[in-house]
Amino acid sequence: MVSLTRGRPAETWTLTLMYAAGSAGCLLAAVFPMSGRAPVGLIYLMSAVGAVVALGVWTLGTRSGRVMHLAVALKIALVSLLVAQSATPQGAVVTAFAYLWVAVYAAHFLERRAAWLYSGLITVGYAVAMAVNEPTDSISAYVIVVATIWVAVTVLSNLVNTMRAQAVSDQLTGLLNRAGFRAAAEREQSLAARTGSPLSLAVIDLDDFKSVNDRDGHEGGDRVLVELAARWSALLRRSDVLGRYGGDEFVLLMPATDGPAAQVALARLRVDSPIAWSSGVAQWVAGESLDECLARADRVLYADKALGRVPRPRAGQVDRSEPLAH
Repeated sequence: MVSLTRGRPAETWTLTLMYAAGSAGCLLAAVFPMSGRAPVGLIYLMSAVGAVVALGVWTLGTRSGRVMHLAVALKIALVSLLVAQSATPQGAVVTAFAYLWVAVYAAHFLERRAAWLYSGLITVGYAVAMAVNEPTDSISAYVIVVATIWVAVTVLSNLVNTMRAQAVSDQLTGLLNRAGFRAAAEREQSLAARTGSPLSLAVIDLDDFKSVNDRDGHEGGDRVLVELAARWSALLRRSDVLGRYGGDEFVLLMPATDGPAAQVALARLRVDSPIAWSSGVAQWVAGESLDECLARADRVLYADKALGRVPRPRAGQVDRSEPLAH
């Protein structure tokens, strides 16, 4: 399974698998129909369509998000068609539970708004299908299926959003962690490459942080990190990207900021800092990877530590009443 899905994101091969499983299920239902009145020809056709779409998602899903959304919407339409053409109320209800898999997929892989949109489409599609099929004794089944879908989508979306936030956030400071910062930095690099706007990266390392832990314990060290994160976040622009890269090392990405302006911004961050720190700044060069830019900033940081940091300004030397404008 690993070798088959290698190189394709989970949302692509999961949707492919969902279509393939639906195709196989339709084929089985056509070969062994639940009723003599079952629309066998249509079921065979749905099996073929499912196989073709599965191949299309597998081939094109990694190239365009529109393909994935179209495939999800089509899945809802196909299930609705099968529900509408079911020979018995029982068959309609059994078929309708395929909606749940679509809803779970949308809640897991798509944004919450998109998941709710598809839940709405399922609600409407199922209602129309039942009206065509006229299973008047299955209203309760409709309510149960639709309610299950909405509850599942809401709960799963909340859970997924929480897990996503935890995956990219530092649990102590609330800043981006290494993975979150890298994802945000790569987006900013792409934007800078398209617009030609300057982009600067700063690496910040606390000086002699070990002595803080030795003197005040790890709880005291944690308080220093939390205080720094809060102070810096209040001073920085909304467009700036601040992250904790690990331990006592922070990284700061400043869009629309060249090297000299980045130095001015860092000087302002030093005001009233509860601990001394050293920094290295590198202005991103077009075509340069994030790791290469980080390496250049690190070299400047090491030089800063070796030469000794410039004394930070005294309180009041820099106006801290407004966020940084650099």
